[in-house]
Amino acid sequence: NYWEIDYKFSIELYTVTTEIACVLGEFESVKELSLIILENAKTLSEKAKIYDTQILAFIAQNKVSEAINTALDILNLLGVKIPAQPSEADIGAGIGNTHALWTKIGIEGLLTLPEMVDPEKLAAIQIISSVMPVTYTAAPILVPMFTFAMIELSIKYGNAHASTFGYASYGLILCGAVGDIDTGYEFGQLAINLLNRLNANEFK
Repeated sequence: NYWEIDYKFSIELYTVTTEIACVLGEFESVKELSLIILENAKTLSEKAKIYDTQILAFIAQNKVSEAINTALDILNLLGVKIPAQPSEADIGAGIGNTHALWTKIGIEGLLTLPEMVDPEKLAAIQIISSVMPVTYTAAPILVPMFTFAMIELSIKYGNAHASTFGYASYGLILCGAVGDIDTGYEFGQLAINLLNRLNANEFK
């Protein structure tokens, strides 16, 4: 009954142990420990940490579809709804909505946004950053949708370390898909400046 006696210690212990099992490649242990945590965790943000570890475990095993589907499912629970098969209309709407969001405060204004503190929003942007690298090759149609979600989360709830990845990815879309090289470059520069501001070296 240790979950009742000391919940805080139990959730931290199981979460860290699951992360260690993932690093060591003990994927069956990751699965077993994750089930225990998901049965006992009290908050969605605590559960999201475990889903993030599961995503990394799937990626390490080259189970890319499972990783992407898990990400989409937990993001939906966290209030970030992204279609599994976005249409051209979805992407076009995302480009327009994202442009409207950031132009209200300007690129310089994005750098000075407060830091993100909402645990569920932090979990959402972290999950996107975890799954994005494999999405480039396995499901590239999702890359812009994930990117738009990162930008929206950052503007509405503040910058996180993963926002640097989001701004850089948005710059890539502006340069490659939209053809706006100058603004794309500015977003790349924004990503570097924010990385230094937040000391987000894990995204360098």
